[in-house]
Amino acid sequence: MTTKQYCPRCGCEITEYPALSRRDNQTDICSRCGQLEATADMMTLADADKTLPEYCYADNFGQTVMVTRGLSGYIPCPNLSSFREMNRRMNITDLEHDTMLSRSMFVW
Repeated sequence: MTTKQYCPRCGCEITEYPALSRRDNQTDICSRCGQLEATADMMTLADADKTLPEYCYADNFGQTVMVTRGLSGYIPCPNLSSFREMNRRMNITDLEHDTMLSRSMFVW
């Protein structure tokens, strides 16, 4: 007999594989709440746009591209091979990279 599991954030039954809460890295929550926590974390840094770098590099299906703060989309950079190396040289963190990439696609 399987015990039903409920999400402590919203109270809904967890019917799929649970997400791990980002708040304590211990609590199982429903997938929807996991997505909400991830989005909230991403927007926390994004709300302070002035602290984000002016630009960073990202991967777009194997092609290095430049993402510019405040602009939707990206600029192809065919002569650059390693976006991670370029970001490392500019001291751009993974969180900054992820935030800029997400915002360039959705919500600048």
